[in-house]
Amino acid sequence: MHANLIPPYNASLFSKRGRKWLEEQPVAHDQRRVILRHAGELDRLGLELKQIDEDLAQTALQEPRVKQLMTITGVNMIVALSVLAAIGDIGRFSSPEKLVSYFGLNPRVRQSGDKAA
Repeated sequence: MHANLIPPYNASLFSKRGRKWLEEQPVAHDQRRVILRHAGELDRLGLELKQIDEDLAQTALQEPRVKQLMTITGVNMIVALSVLAAIGDIGRFSSPEKLVSYFGLNPRVRQSGDKAA
């Protein structure tokens, strides 16, 4: 669009109105084909992502650990599944402290001298 001196669209270009605006712009036929091909690819990827989200939701509904993690404020299904994926087999951690260290959640104070900070 910039190469054709068309000012930017001031709303969501990927909404219905944005797509209609995009299709109405005066660009060369080959450029229009490229634009529409990219828009179609974006639609296809959006459908694939929707299917992946549905599959993840089904997995989350069947996993009690996901439900338990989601009771923490700010932890949604994706975060809970990501945490479980990062942990893997919980048995590889010999103690809860090792798991906390793995995630870098154990604060330490490193100081010189013998007085508390």
